[in-house]
Amino acid sequence: MNIVKKVNLKKIERILFLSLKNAVRLHSDSILLFRYKKYPSAYFLSIIALEEIGKYFLLDDFLWHSRVDGRMELRWEKKFIDLIFMHRCKQNKFVRNLEFYGEADYNADFEKRKQNALYVGLPKRNIGGKIINPIMLKAGSAKRQITYLNDRLILFLLRSNYEQNYEDYVRVLNLKLFRSLLSTWPYMTEKYRTKSQEIVNLLRPEWKRDANISWE
Repeated sequence: MNIVKKVNLKKIERILFLSLKNAVRLHSDSILLFRYKKYPSAYFLSIIALEEIGKYFLLDDFLWHSRVDGRMELRWEKKFIDLIFMHRCKQNKFVRNLEFYGEADYNADFEKRKQNALYVGLPKRNIGGKIINPIMLKAGSAKRQITYLNDRLILFLLRSNYEQNYEDYVRVLNLKLFRSLLSTWPYMTEKYRTKSQEIVNLLRPEWKRDANISWE
């Protein structure tokens, strides 16, 4: 008889770290695809990176509640862990944690746009509609999606280093990554640039100096 055990919290800690690290890898790959004008693939991969960050927040919640409130019953732990396999759930968790300024018009349906960037087909609720053709996805759409994620990743990075709350943040979201995000993707919306500048000015001098970018 198979005995189902509760998940090991040390394993969850490891997944937290790896999820952030993998999200950064996927984000970097999406930028590389964009440079080679592979816009649909860049778009798709950017949303996958977003989901990995959402997974991080889901498991971070699980870990926090397990340690502060005590372990759940096995059936409830399983339901909680099952959330990391649900794409929309991870997307929504990303939005709830990193949507600082509210852009509901844009993040309304990541899943639909992710699928449309990957598969040829017909609208699910209107088979008489236009053919969905990811090949037609333009540079502007991919640029907007990558910028959407990059803006929030930079602000998340800066806030976590300023607050110094979590070891995983510091291990992955560090000064080296900050410089990389600024140098590999030079686009940033004005409101996120302004807020990021405010936080940079509160950090140690090397954050502004070593980033090698003018925040003025």
